[in-house]
This record gives sequence, C-alpha cells and structure tokens, in this order.
Amino acid sequence: MRLIGNGVSEGLSKEGATFKISLPSGTQYVPPKTLDGFLFANVFEAMMIGEPFHVHGVVSARAIKNATLYCEAWHNLLPNMFSPIEITSDAIVCDRNAVSAEDDRAISAFSGGLDGMFTALRHKQRDLGEGSHRLDMVVMVHGLDVPPDNAEGFRSLKQRVEPVFDELGLTCANVWTNFRPLNRQPWEMSFSAQLAGCLHLMSGTYRYALVGNSEPYSDLVLPWGSNPATD
Repeated sequence: MRLIGNGVSEGLSKEGATFKISLPSGTQYVPPKTLDGFLFANVFEAMMIGEPFHVHGVVSARAIKNATLYCEAWHNLLPNMFSPIEITSDAIVCDRNAVSAEDDRAISAFSGGLDGMFTALRHKQRDLGEGSHRLDMVVMVHGLDVPPDNAEGFRSLKQRVEPVFDELGLTCANVWTNFRPLNRQPWEMSFSAQLAGCLHLMSGTYRYALVGNSEPYSDLVLPWGSNPATD
C-alpha cells in the first residue's frame, strides 16, 4: 500500500480524499510538517491488506514507532481481520513539528456528545489541577459522524453547541472531509485513528490533542476503536 500526501494551507488531499480546514477569523494556519496524520488515518486499511505500508513523504520517528505498536495491538485484538505490517517512509524526522516544548496549549475533538463536552469542561475548568491541559480550541469534523454531504445537519449541530464555546472561552476549528466514505476501514474499530488523522492537521500549532474516552475504566469494551489500551 502506498500513501501520497501534499500539505497546503487551504486543505490536504490523499488520492481523492480531501481535508478542508476552516479556522476562526484572525487565526493563521500552520500546515503539519509530516504525514503522521495520514499514516494513522489509513493504517487500518493497511492492516486489512496485510502488506508493507510505505508513505511517500516525511513521517516522524515517533509516529512510525507508535504505529508499529498500534498494529501489533490490533492484530492481537482481531487477528483474523488485521495483520502486523512493516511501515516505512521516504524520510524520517525526529519530531513531527516545530512547536516549542514550553507551548502546552491543546485542542480537543468535539462532536457535541457527552464525552467531548466532559473533556472540554474538565480541562477548561482545570478540574485535574496541574494535570489539566491548557485547552483553547476545539475541532469539529464534518464527514465522520455527520456525513460530508449533510451541510444542514452539521450547521445545526454547530449552532446548537456554539453557546458552550462562548461560555468556556473556546474557539472552534472545522474540518470537512470526504475521507470516511472513500475508505473500507471498519468504523467501529478505526474511528479513533481516523479522528486522530484529522486532529494532526493542527499539529503545526499544537503539541497536544484530546479525545474523550468512549467508556469509563470501570466498564471497558474490547475490541473497540477508542480504548486505553490503544489510544
């Protein structure tokens, strides 16, 4: 399997799939330095094919290491569906972006559901004390839970949750993508990786991205796309 990506400020494309980013007024977009996000967004399809996965572009060493362990974990969870694979790229760099280590700002995935709401509240209100992240932006993805051709549905969703952003002092970035309907990956297992791929579009500015946990530690479900063993 081959993956080819090209990063530009108005969007990112992968063989027919498109990712379009809309930022709040006055916010400058910094494209990601690597294709780490595309790697994770496609890794389940690569595991299904079961052949070496080569990225034509730059990937961070950390992403390749993590993706290799990620594939091993999913092979153990569903050995008849996913195979461990070799992952390579044209070039490997030490870090996926140039964001300063002192810049601890974070973004959070937000779908309007309970898990995203809880994550935004606990970090913005610093419920975890020093364990809280400095959250200042949420990312809403149009094309995963809400189909990419349902513009009215996404508009209504965003209109419903905007008062929450205003109350918490959060800005919101939108990502539109037609990626999900164009791939064969089983959604129940791959949704966290596909969401991570979307969040990586902001890795030129943010070091941290948060995703609400699907289930509590006291009631885990395995195998499932989002869980503490593989997130």
